[in-house]
Amino acid sequence: MSSYVHFFVRKDDVFCPIGTFTRNSGYYQAFCHYLPYEKCRAIPSDLLVTIRGEIKNGIKENERYIKNLEESKKEVSNFNNSVEEKIEAISDLVNSIQETEAENEELKNVYAFTRFLDNIMEEAVFTDTGADKYVYGGIECPEPTIDDLVE
Repeated sequence: MSSYVHFFVRKDDVFCPIGTFTRNSGYYQAFCHYLPYEKCRAIPSDLLVTIRGEIKNGIKENERYIKNLEESKKEVSNFNNSVEEKIEAISDLVNSIQETEAENEELKNVYAFTRFLDNIMEEAVFTDTGADKYVYGGIECPEPTIDDLVE
């Protein structure tokens, strides 16, 4: 059974969903340590700054890993193995590189999503729509009410 992270904006007592992501996503991974289970909480902008820092670190770490894999690809040709074994090793390295590049793309998308959440909060502060100045999030809380809010 999959778990989901849910994001909302709020006006008065009404929560409007703005995003839902599965446990397998980078979105879930980035937020799961900070959001309550079966409850909902406001997401302050300083938390988004923290998450963006973690994402940047993850991207840098992945880039170093890709660089090491590229170096390993060059070294495989010097191995004392058969051509088939070299081809298989290079193929495995290429797959790892592609998977890590895809992970980095998702991390970049999550980073952009945190900027989007910041923009929502900034807009709520500078307009008189009656909307709350926070975005909200929770794990397995798809339809929160005021009673589901925690600090």
